[in-house]
Amino acid sequence: MEWTPISLETWNRKEYFEHFLHAVPCTYSVTATLDITALRNQKARLYPAMLYLIAQAVNRHPEFRTALDSSGQPGVFTAMHPCYTIFHKDTETFSNLWTEYHPDYRIFLQSYQEDLQNYGDIHRMNAKPNCPANTFPVSMIPWCNFTGFQLNLQKGYDYLLPIFTMGQFSSQDGRALLPISIQVHHAVCDGFHVSRFLNEMQEALHNCRNKLGIPFFLSARLTYGMVNAQQILVMILQERTISTKKHWPFCIGRRASAFLLLPLLRGCQFLAVQTLIASGKNAYHTLLFRIGPEQSPCLDKLTVLVLL
Repeated sequence: MEWTPISLETWNRKEYFEHFLHAVPCTYSVTATLDITALRNQKARLYPAMLYLIAQAVNRHPEFRTALDSSGQPGVFTAMHPCYTIFHKDTETFSNLWTEYHPDYRIFLQSYQEDLQNYGDIHRMNAKPNCPANTFPVSMIPWCNFTGFQLNLQKGYDYLLPIFTMGQFSSQDGRALLPISIQVHHAVCDGFHVSRFLNEMQEALHNCRNKLGIPFFLSARLTYGMVNAQQILVMILQERTISTKKHWPFCIGRRASAFLLLPLLRGCQFLAVQTLIASGKNAYHTLLFRIGPEQSPCLDKLTVLVLL
């Protein structure tokens, strides 16, 4: 974790910083609606994908990485990581987890899965220990589609980092729309910066095939014939020509099936199977294979996560 102090005397924002931090302390919240249709069409997991895209945009701009140290000195973190909430249905409480951001979505998603596996069942407010200072809060209220959201923080005027809250997505005219609220401190972040962030988020969502790097990330659960399941999966993905009638979906045992949207993988070159997590009877695997330029000029790899 690196934090670089800001020299107030040479900072072009000194006047605004001192005004909104000391003279007229001011935080504010903006709620907007993001079109996540492309993300939904790809069957991507919404929460980790949004965590990644938010973290990607946060790390792009210093106004979202600026914080005060214990002496009140402002500075900028070189990197920020999302600290996010997960819900426990049995107790109707939540826990905070944090996952290290990585610009490669495959690596970030792998870390997210590991954190969820290791700490997701711990019923404490801060389930994953040692949360670093260079994290920003993210939460989701998937039961409510809101048009406005405001956090009232009694001691929030010294907190400069952004806070993100997402709601329940809705369908309208064939589009999937997700409400998102961003709360910022006016000392470091103006309306221009929030607007730029939201516009970049929307652009990333429209072009998430490029932004995520693995556009058709799917999760499949295979509960029967574990060894055979992997062998069959490898055999299918190694074929140069994939028959949708023959292979989509394919079933193992009486109940298990994997909906891999195999037409998207036509002509892909299989590369490797890597075990990520092994716990009891469950093991997460990634299937990595290369996509030729005829499938997508902007991509060279595709990863599919499978629970075997």
